[in-house]
Amino acid sequence: MPASAAHHPIDASELAAIYRRKRRFWPDGTAIEPVNLGAADIRRRHFSRVVTGLLPEAMEDYWDEQYFQGILPPRVLASPEAVLRFVTDTRGAIGYVPLCSADRRVAVIAVVTDTVTATETPNTAACRH
Repeated sequence: MPASAAHHPIDASELAAIYRRKRRFWPDGTAIEPVNLGAADIRRRHFSRVVTGLLPEAMEDYWDEQYFQGILPPRVLASPEAVLRFVTDTRGAIGYVPLCSADRRVAVIAVVTDTVTATETPNTAACRH
């Protein structure tokens, strides 16, 4: 989410609900606008597997069903930089990028490795700057 937005760490179940569009509003009433990278992107595949327990192609039937209920899947963007720009410029947006790509434009509210860790202060010590 944008660095300027009020935020709190987010846990795995909350993140899964957002990306399945089961949770659609932030506590202040702002619509949540989740974004994904492309389905073939290795970062998307890892994120989807860890967060939802399914790979993107396994979610197709789920999204077909949701579509008929008027719920659209998260929009798809082409690159981590596109995600950063969208999240910075769009009220309520949430996305994921490699931790080393996250900069002061956005707030890191969770870190996805083989699990999801809610965080307010991510460890970026391994990043080369």
